[in-house]
Amino acid sequence: MAVTKYGKRTWAENMAPALELASKGFPVSYALAEGLKGSKSLATSPESKRIFQKNGAFYDVGDTLVQPELAQTLERISKNGPSEFYEGETAKRFAARDGEARRRDHASPISRTTRRSSARRSPATTTATPS
Repeated sequence: MAVTKYGKRTWAENMAPALELASKGFPVSYALAEGLKGSKSLATSPESKRIFQKNGAFYDVGDTLVQPELAQTLERISKNGPSEFYEGETAKRFAARDGEARRRDHASPISRTTRRSSARRSPATTTATPS
């Protein structure tokens, strides 16, 4: 992973800002409030409603959105690194939810590959000179 190979910060340092926002919350902006109200997929997903609505109502501008389950996930990833996402408790939870959704929706299995390494490409270059 690029962060492991090139990064100077620990996983915990990289995850700290997102973890703080998820655990302590942040004020809902106008754009977020309107985006949630206009989301078609939110209306059809009980899980999304549970997370992105408060007591069945949309968040208003200035309300605080706290995501404790996301905070727990980010905490695990910050402590255990990328293996948590691919092989740890988080991976197990995703797999369980995916299996439940497939059974519920009668969907066919989707072929998935583990993204343990990303493609490394040389940066684009040019021989053109600025005018």
